[in-house]
Amino acid sequence: MFSKRILFLFALSLFTLEIINLFAQKPQSKRSIVFFSSRGGGGHESVRKAFQAEFDDIYDIEPAYIFGDTLRKIDHIQTLTFGKIKGEDVYNFCLRHKMNRTINLFYSFGRFNYSFNRGKAGRLIRRYLQEKKPDLVISAIPIVNDIILKVTKELDIPFLLIPTDLDVSIFMKGIDNPDYKKFHVALPFNEPEALKTIQPAHIPKEQISIIGFPIRPDFFEKKDIQKIKKDFDIPTNKPSVLILMGAAGSSASYNYAKELAKVRLPVHYIFVLGRNTKLRPKIENINWPSNISTSVLGFTSRMSDLMAIADMGIIKSGTLSTVESIYSNLVLLLDANDQILKWEQLNHALTQKHGFGCQITYNNAQWLITGLLSHPEVVQEFKQNIRRFEKKRFSKEIRSIIDNLINQPKSTIVA
Repeated sequence: MFSKRILFLFALSLFTLEIINLFAQKPQSKRSIVFFSSRGGGGHESVRKAFQAEFDDIYDIEPAYIFGDTLRKIDHIQTLTFGKIKGEDVYNFCLRHKMNRTINLFYSFGRFNYSFNRGKAGRLIRRYLQEKKPDLVISAIPIVNDIILKVTKELDIPFLLIPTDLDVSIFMKGIDNPDYKKFHVALPFNEPEALKTIQPAHIPKEQISIIGFPIRPDFFEKKDIQKIKKDFDIPTNKPSVLILMGAAGSSASYNYAKELAKVRLPVHYIFVLGRNTKLRPKIENINWPSNISTSVLGFTSRMSDLMAIADMGIIKSGTLSTVESIYSNLVLLLDANDQILKWEQLNHALTQKHGFGCQITYNNAQWLITGLLSHPEVVQEFKQNIRRFEKKRFSKEIRSIIDNLINQPKSTIVA
């Protein structure tokens, strides 16, 4: 009897210890990712947020605004304004006011500045990564990826580059014949013209993957068209045209509005102004004829819903807006006023090549919209061309790439 009691107490103590150990164990920490982004425009942040929406429960994702924060000591505009204005602020001002020639010059100066200060930029990025100690670095920004590549190789940190433009040439500046096996480039489409822009970097084929474009999960949801139209009070008895000039809300929306008011066929216009809410009263106060109805919206998180219900879109030719339209099967009327930005010219070329739509300007807006409204079969042909175009879902493709990069053995020598 005594021995049984001893055995029982011994078994109970072992069980108790197991329970204590179980509760004492810390949950396995998530792998950490530094995601280099930018506040310039809206594309970089949208890609970062789309990635975070898909993988935030799997990885510990740290946003890093490389130009305005990490490299702020090289931002001469911040220096001159004592930190009150950033270079990205000037870039966004130029975007809002369609100062494309200035933006092209701004890019050229930025590339020269970071190239001239390459050593200092490398030290600042290195210091930041040594502090954060990430398992992976992802970049969705242009211009300085050659510097990021050099630092990540020195620190033996895997580096995944996700360009936010179809023309990736500005993301590859300074990269030539990289010999770092933990470097990988993820492209959206298997498109010959786009692939040509990466060739000068001579990246090994096995380090390039086609994964689709990182857009938010809601673009893949099945949409209830009638409910969305009811939510936004959009009429169901006439075609609708979405006017979207980017997250910065370019004043071009108002210039288009004045021309679109001349259309004499029934149509509903959906203006999305982003952060530029000052345009709202100007557009609403236009003398709209009775055949035209309008919705004027500011920033909205329901862009996928609006693209799903529109018949066609007058779209800023930024890559994010272009790609989101393609994934939404929205007929593209790409804004071609003024000088097109260098890295957006390919968006126009591919739209025309594949028959996704056509270019639009203030001068031809009235006649182009009238012609398309008069010939809905042309709109349907554009839409069919977009539907046939292969569009991968990046979240299904990128997970294996990340796992492979993170799980490669560590180098025995780290600089």
